[in-house]
Amino acid sequence: MIRDIKDLPQGQYLSFESIALPHHFQEHFALLLTLEGQLLMLTQSQAHRTHLQFDLRRRLMALDKAHAWAFSGIHELEVSEDILKSVHAYRAPILQEESTSVEAAAWALIDQAVGAKASDIHIETRGPYAQVFFRVHGERLEQANISSKRATEMCNVLYGVHADADNKGVTWDEKQLKEAGIEHHTSSGQHVQLRLSSAPIHPAGNFHVVIRLLVMSQLTAQPLKSMGYDLLHLDLIHEMLLGSQGAVFLVGPTNSGKSTALQAFIEELYQHRGRSIKVITVEKPVEYLIESACQMGVSPFKRDWIDESSGSIYSKYVAATLRQDPDVVMMGEVNDHDSAENMKHLVLSGRKTLSTLHAYEAMALFARLREMGVPPSVLYMRHFISGVIFQRLVPLLCLNCACAFQDAHQRGLIANTTYERVKRVGVRQLKHVKIRGLGCAECNHTGIVGRTVCAEVLVPDEVFLSHLREGSDAQARLHWSAQSAWGRKGLGAGIIAHAVLKMHAGLIDPLDIERWIGPIVMETLGS
Repeated sequence: MIRDIKDLPQGQYLSFESIALPHHFQEHFALLLTLEGQLLMLTQSQAHRTHLQFDLRRRLMALDKAHAWAFSGIHELEVSEDILKSVHAYRAPILQEESTSVEAAAWALIDQAVGAKASDIHIETRGPYAQVFFRVHGERLEQANISSKRATEMCNVLYGVHADADNKGVTWDEKQLKEAGIEHHTSSGQHVQLRLSSAPIHPAGNFHVVIRLLVMSQLTAQPLKSMGYDLLHLDLIHEMLLGSQGAVFLVGPTNSGKSTALQAFIEELYQHRGRSIKVITVEKPVEYLIESACQMGVSPFKRDWIDESSGSIYSKYVAATLRQDPDVVMMGEVNDHDSAENMKHLVLSGRKTLSTLHAYEAMALFARLREMGVPPSVLYMRHFISGVIFQRLVPLLCLNCACAFQDAHQRGLIANTTYERVKRVGVRQLKHVKIRGLGCAECNHTGIVGRTVCAEVLVPDEVFLSHLREGSDAQARLHWSAQSAWGRKGLGAGIIAHAVLKMHAGLIDPLDIERWIGPIVMETLGS
C-alpha cells in the first residue's frame, strides 16, 4: 500500500465527471492517466477488492470498448485515505477549469457571486490549486476550486487593467500587500463596486485575495423596520434622530450591517424632515446610492490618500462639508484624531452627524473617542452624542428545516455547558428554541435564509453622562440598564438580551449567538 504521495507514479488527474462516471466513486477512488497511456486506479484500503472496486473497473472497461477514450491497461494501486484526499485536492482543481480567457473567467466568477448575493469573494492558494469561497449571509460557502496559476492571472488582470486610475498598468505582486478599487457592470447590468485586497500567506509563494462586492443600487436599501430591530429599539432610534444636531454612531466590527443601517437612518430623516434637507455623505468609497443625498466618495486606494502637510484626503472632504451648508452629514467612519476632530466641529456647529466606529459594545464608544482626542468637556456634553447602536448580524434560521434544541441536546449535538446557559435564560421557553437544520430546497441547503440584527441601543441622559464625568463607567452602565425597558424586567440592556428574545422566538440558533456575539449570559442589575 502507498502511504507517501511521493511514491505515486506521475500522471494526469481524471475527474469522474469528465468521463461521465458517478461522483460517488470519488470517495474511495481516484484516476490518473500516465504518459504511457496506462490508467492508474487508486483505491482506498477499505474499498480494495470490494464489489465497488469491481464495478468501477467494469465501467472503465466499458468506456474503453466504446472508444470514449483509450488506455493501454488498468493498473490498481492501494493507497491510504490521506493519499486519496491529497490526489483529489491537488490534482482535481487544475484540470476542472474552463478553457476560457482570464478576463472572462474573472468577470464570470464575480457575476456568479453577485447572483448568489455574496458580500465577498475569498481566493486562497494552496500550492498548485486555489480554494474559492463566497461569503453569503455571513457564512463562507466553498465553490469550485481553480488553479493557483489562474488565480494569479485573474489578480493581474483585475489589478493591472481594471483597477482605479492610480493602479492601472501596475503589476500585481502576490508577495506584497495590494489594494485596489474596481468598477464593474454585471452581465445583467448591475453596477458593482469591487474592493480588492490581497496579501502573501504561508508557506512562501501562496497568497489570499478578498474581493468585497458592493452593488450600487438604491434597490439594495432596506427599510429600518425590516432589519430586525426590536420595537423598543426603533423608538430609541427615532428619538436619537430627532433634532438638528448631535452625533449618532453605529458601532461594531466589519460586516455587521453598519453601512446598511446608516442608509436606512438617512431615509428615516428624509421621511421625518422632508426631501428638501441637505444631506452630504463622505465615504471611503461610496457604498450605496442614497436618493437626494450629495455623496462624496474618496478612494482609500489612491496614492495621494495621505497629504503629509494636512492629513488625509478623507479628513479634507469632511472638513469641507462645514462650508457646504448641510443639515445632515454622514461620515463613513471615525477612526483617527483628524476624523474625530472634524466630527466634533460638525456637531458643535449644529449639524446632525451620522457615523460608524469599530468597538465591541455601545459604551466603548466614549473611551474610543477620548483616545482620539475628543475632550471630556465636549464628549459628556448633553446632546453631543444623540445615541449609540452596537449591533451584530446573526444568521436567520430556515424554519422549514430547523431542529428542536432539546432534541438536538438529547442526541448529543449540544454541549452541556451551552445547554445549561440556554436553560438559565428561560427554561420555560426551551421548547421554542431551535438550531440550524441540515438544509432544504427552501434555504439552498444551508439551514439559513438570511441574517438579522441583534443590537443594543444607548441614548445617554444627564444622569448617565454625570456618571461618566465622575469616571464611574460601572454606575453609568447600571443606570442605562435600569432605565431600559428590558432592564426593568431584569434582563439588562445589552445585545445578549435582544438575541435571547429572538432565540426564544425560534428565529436564531443559540450556537450562532455564541459564535457571533458571545456566551449566553444575561446581564442583570446586580452584575
